[in-house]
Amino acid sequence: MWYVPEMLRYETFHIIFKMKKYNRGWFLISISKTIEKEEQYDSDSNHKSLERILKKLIKTIPKVKVAAIVSIEGLPIISILPPDIEELQVAATTATILCMAERAILELKAGNLEKMYVEGSYLNILIFAIEQNAVLMIATSKNGGLSKIFLHCRKVCKNIAKLI
Repeated sequence: MWYVPEMLRYETFHIIFKMKKYNRGWFLISISKTIEKEEQYDSDSNHKSLERILKKLIKTIPKVKVAAIVSIEGLPIISILPPDIEELQVAATTATILCMAERAILELKAGNLEKMYVEGSYLNILIFAIEQNAVLMIATSKNGGLSKIFLHCRKVCKNIAKLI
């Protein structure tokens, strides 16, 4: 399934593969695809369902302060953030962290990325893989209880995977 950013959900857009030949072979310049109206993301029902899932996560585990679902390309799918935090910045940063972690796992031949844990001075950032095309990013308060959060987020990721 293709993720269609909010601003493009009601428009037809194009994705085209552009290749250029250099001395040693062909190199990818850009990728694009045409998505027609009938192929587009079912924005209303899925968007509301994903938002409900994130709100329930925050309500169920009070230590969760921020929650976002981000595509692996760094595009925000849905997020619940304070008004002073930029959604695109969070999505891009999450994708960068994800890319670096996947590279390390690949180099170490450690299998597939399942979750990441980043500890900050005030918050912990947890990133969970949702199949191959998205991740769940949450920020939690520092004071313990991570095993409950890990367990609950694993279930949440399964529910999100059904909608994406």
